Amino acid sequence: MYGNHDIMFSAIRGMSTSIGQDSFGSHAALQWSTVPCDVEGHAKRYRLSLYSSYLNGVKHVNTEEGLFKIENPIVGYDRFSYACTIHREEQKRFNKFVKCHSRSGKQVRKIAMMVGKYDGMDCFSTGRVYGQYGKYWAYNTPEYSWDLLKTFYPQAKVGQIYLFVQKDGEKGLREQDKAFLKVAPESYEVTDEKSLGFYSATPYGVIDLIAFDAKNLSDYDFIFLTGWNTCSKEQLISLCDFMDKGGKVMLCKAHLSDSVSREEVLTGKAKTLNDKIVDKFLSYKDNLIYFDRDGFPKEFEEEYSLALKQAGEQYGCKFIKDVDHLCFTEYENQNGSRNIYAFNIRWWSNEGASATLNLKDNSYSLEFTDNDLKLLAISPDGKKAVLVQDYALDVSEIADDKAVIKGFSNATVKVFSNGIVEDMLLDVDGQCIIEF
Repeated sequence: MYGNHDIMFSAIRGMSTSIGQDSFGSHAALQWSTVPCDVEGHAKRYRLSLYSSYLNGVKHVNTEEGLFKIENPIVGYDRFSYACTIHREEQKRFNKFVKCHSRSGKQVRKIAMMVGKYDGMDCFSTGRVYGQYGKYWAYNTPEYSWDLLKTFYPQAKVGQIYLFVQKDGEKGLREQDKAFLKVAPESYEVTDEKSLGFYSATPYGVIDLIAFDAKNLSDYDFIFLTGWNTCSKEQLISLCDFMDKGGKVMLCKAHLSDSVSREEVLTGKAKTLNDKIVDKFLSYKDNLIYFDRDGFPKEFEEEYSLALKQAGEQYGCKFIKDVDHLCFTEYENQNGSRNIYAFNIRWWSNEGASATLNLKDNSYSLEFTDNDLKLLAISPDGKKAVLVQDYALDVSEIADDKAVIKGFSNATVKVFSNGIVEDMLLDVDGQCIIEF
């Protein structure tokens, strides 16, 4: 919880799959990042961290201190404290959700950002590449070009989220937090920013961050670079092979430099890799978007972002559009049906999230009023859908003519079919079937 979850999960998922790893985990570091932690907002952020882990494909979640205690700079909360109690309730809620859902199918991710060789941006440290000091080691245009990830994660803070004191918009700072700031006035920053940038909407679904030497490029349709890259013959051969198979690549002139010197690159003295593979790479006119100009994408952000948005529209999720504060991802099942997991990121207010559901014959408005994780199941023919909003119910199967609901609850589900939205009250005791 020291940075934007969407970016961190994109990185660990992308890097794991690129080396053939079929599982990865997350560590919920909920102690030191923000003050105070004995308030509902902090506990609600923990809820979204757990849901974000599930949505992004995590198989193993480790919670810091196991909620046996919560350390927070100058205060320690034991397991019987209010702080631990409200976080433990969120853990119980998530446990029930996991027990009632199967997360079937394969996550759909067609877009990847390739992290260049020797790229020193990590979205966690303090603004210096590899922690080095000196004239050319502070973050500069290569690192700030990562800001273009906001095309896919618009509310994300691209960098560390650490050492913040959050004040209530109506009441201001609490007395105990004022006392804390007197002890550590230079370490923590007071913020009014409600969202903090931990979670973001995903207008096109999630993307991956992959290594410069990833071997699974064929898993994607579109690959782009933003930050530092020390180019090599092997990297361009791999990207040429990717384009030969129909993939599309986007980068700029700086990404073809083979320099390892920050001084050379930042002063415009670096040269393009001297190898005939460069000419072959640049010959892919239909599959290559190439910005032939000096500098990194941050320096021509508007044009680069526009190209990324166009890629998002082309390669992103086709079922969910017009996203407003909704984080979602898409899973595809063997029969062609889809499971969309989504939650409202607005932990800081009672405002909801919204989106448009685009089915094959009709479009529908979606509204998400609370912060629980929802499941939207879409039929194989893309014409019907079922939205389950109770965490104790799951859509175990959906076909063109029916949906199988499993769980134990008396709850309402929304059925989208033939241009009509029907609120259907179900009393599910193990399993029930909805016929379209």
